[in-house]
Amino acid sequence: MYARRLARVLAALCDHYETVSAGIEETPEQRAFVHLAEHCLRCSTCRAVDEQGAHAGLPCEEESRLYEEYRAARARAAAARLSRRGCGTEVTA
Repeated sequence: MYARRLARVLAALCDHYETVSAGIEETPEQRAFVHLAEHCLRCSTCRAVDEQGAHAGLPCEEESRLYEEYRAARARAAAARLSRRGCGTEVTA
């Protein structure tokens, strides 16, 4: 589980690097995820492992706060996509 989490973080950071180096404007959702990922990579609490080398799963208040910011950004982005798509479906008789 820890390896998968790190792989997702690495993929997000690579995407972020490509976005930034290409001069493409980053979305608020991407920005929130990058902040979360950067924190998790640097935070000793988030990176803590137990005696067997498995992720310790220690609580980190900053990670929780950043994750909630990311979830809120994702929700706003999803709502914006739905409104642009004209989510309302018509029922014809």
